Amino acid sequence: MVYASTLEIYMLNLINEVRSSFGLDPLKLETNLNESAEDHSQWMMKENVFSHTGENGTTSTQRITSAGFDLLGSWGTAENLAVQTVRGAEGYLDDVKDLHESLMNSPGHRANILNPDLKYIGIGIELGTFSYSNGVTATSLIVTQNFGRTQGTVDLDDLNHGKGEIAETVVDAPVESPDVEVASNEADAEGGPDAPLDDRIVEPVWAGNGHNFVRGESGDDRIYGMNGFDTLWGGDGDDTISGGGWADTIRGDAGDDSLMGDNGDDLIFGGTGNDTIKGGLHADTLKGDAGDDVIDGEQGNDVLWGGDGNDSIDGGAGFDTVWSGAGNDTIRAGGWADTIGGGGGNDFLYGDNGDDLIWGGDGDDVIEGGLHNDRLNGGAGEDHIIGEQGDDAIDGGWGNDTIYGGSGKDVLSGERGDDVISGGWGNDRIFGQEGHDTLSGDEGDDFIWAGWGDDDVTGGSGADVFVFGHKDGNDIIRDFDATEGDVLRLNDSLWRDSYGALSTDEVLSTFGETQGDTFTLTFDGGETITFDGNPVLEDAIVIF
Repeated sequence: MVYASTLEIYMLNLINEVRSSFGLDPLKLETNLNESAEDHSQWMMKENVFSHTGENGTTSTQRITSAGFDLLGSWGTAENLAVQTVRGAEGYLDDVKDLHESLMNSPGHRANILNPDLKYIGIGIELGTFSYSNGVTATSLIVTQNFGRTQGTVDLDDLNHGKGEIAETVVDAPVESPDVEVASNEADAEGGPDAPLDDRIVEPVWAGNGHNFVRGESGDDRIYGMNGFDTLWGGDGDDTISGGGWADTIRGDAGDDSLMGDNGDDLIFGGTGNDTIKGGLHADTLKGDAGDDVIDGEQGNDVLWGGDGNDSIDGGAGFDTVWSGAGNDTIRAGGWADTIGGGGGNDFLYGDNGDDLIWGGDGDDVIEGGLHNDRLNGGAGEDHIIGEQGDDAIDGGWGNDTIYGGSGKDVLSGERGDDVISGGWGNDRIFGQEGHDTLSGDEGDDFIWAGWGDDDVTGGSGADVFVFGHKDGNDIIRDFDATEGDVLRLNDSLWRDSYGALSTDEVLSTFGETQGDTFTLTFDGGETITFDGNPVLEDAIVIF
């Protein structure tokens, strides 16, 4: 195991101070993450390499697991890198602070540092001579930050046995403006002066250009960031905050806030209250937290979290990822191919345009796929799912679901529960699975396997295939018509153990019985198929 040095503990304190200012839990120093971080920093300094691709082509997640960090259950990793020349002054605390501020001024790295889902960190800081991309070679500090989340066993550093600060090296000439390089952040899965505002101030505050930190405290504040990597904190009250240009971090906290990212890759936290959050341009991360929030990703590839409450979320343009928590939420994916998770509650989820992936979660959800080829899963609850246009794949999940494929070649599955499934237009594949299901192929040449349970099946128009096997229950087929091309596929597991191989005629004579206007096949295991209307089956059965 590798314990943290004094400089690494100092950087940890800087990180946890800023997390605390956003109401986030502190990161805990984990020895295995520390080992992976220090090993990578040592390797980069030795090889004069600055990259997330490590020794022998390893990724950050591979290095983290190799060091012994146990990725178990719901896990996630992330990595930040930075390097800069040291100052001429004795000691390195100022250099560590510069590295920290450089990472906080970078939206991707800041998102890792402020990610509420990451719980553990390892920090590796190394001193040496490094050659930069601008041609400068100088004594430098390089840092690797490895973040993790796991449900497995962790080994925490109690911070009582630090290795001590790196031996001091004084550069002959002071470096007033250190060369700094910050690498692109990597994840695997998930300013200016402090300007507190008086509680009574309601006049707008313009942070101006530059990298500013503005804190509104309590009161109904209006804060505008303009250009720069700003951190804008509304505090309590019904605040109005706009990030302006560049990548900003905005926090509304308590109150019914109106938060706008504007231009740049913004990170916005609504906090408690009924907030209105808009991402603006580019790739934003928006989190509503508690309350009945209205969240609009607008343009860009956004990540949106509704949190608890009855939220209304619109992904807008771009490849968006949308998650909601408890509450009855309304989510519209917007254009392009989006991913939506409904969470708890009775949600309305609409895919709109694009090849969308939608999961309803718990609750009685209404899910509509919209255009194109969608993958829809109702999760638990009694869901109503409509594929609409496109070749959709729909799974009802647990519960008594109602599924309609719409147009296109759909694959529809009821899973567990007494489901009602209709294929709609197109050549569909329908699987009732467990439960007493009502299945209809509607128009098109459909494939229908009702599965376990006592099912009621209608093929609809077209040449349909009905499949029946061992333990598939007591089914009724309403409209079998060999003249339309309908086929009955029987699995020989229904009789093989008792009779061996049988021909079609032998199956009909052994198991078939006519009663009035119906014909029933009754097999030794108690399975039955009842056909309305005494259809002609002799040339319409396929045994497999």
